[in-house]
Amino acid sequence: NPVPNARMRVTFLPASSAKLCATQGPAVSAVHCDPARPWVEGLTGADGNWTATLVGCSAGPATAWTGGTAEISADGVLLGFPRVAILDLGGCDGMGANDLSLWLADFVSGLEPQRSDYDASGSVGANDLSLWLNAYGSGASATNCGAATCP
Repeated sequence: NPVPNARMRVTFLPASSAKLCATQGPAVSAVHCDPARPWVEGLTGADGNWTATLVGCSAGPATAWTGGTAEISADGVLLGFPRVAILDLGGCDGMGANDLSLWLADFVSGLEPQRSDYDASGSVGANDLSLWLNAYGSGASATNCGAATCP
């Protein structure tokens, strides 16, 4: 049931190599840069929905990604453990050729790292590459937070 003005929280679990930007978009009302469990919060709208694009990058090797890497809660009630995929794979400098090279390395590795599984199919394949290329082509991820990441 949709709940207006519910406090949504996305917490990145310790096994995650996701690195959040210290500053997020307007849908995020709080950023907590705890190195062990960083999180972001925002409020649902009148319709009970919350949509936010979380800005960050990958801070570790593909092999560090196993299991659920985030938890989502609403007003303190656990809703689930979604997979986290990251477009900026090579550091917090925006999407570019290095990130594509890292995605290709994930593709041929045989490890099926979650960070490159953009369609959440359980494997890294052509559809994931298409999603990466569409995001890159949009130009929306050409820059990132650089040094202004959570520690």
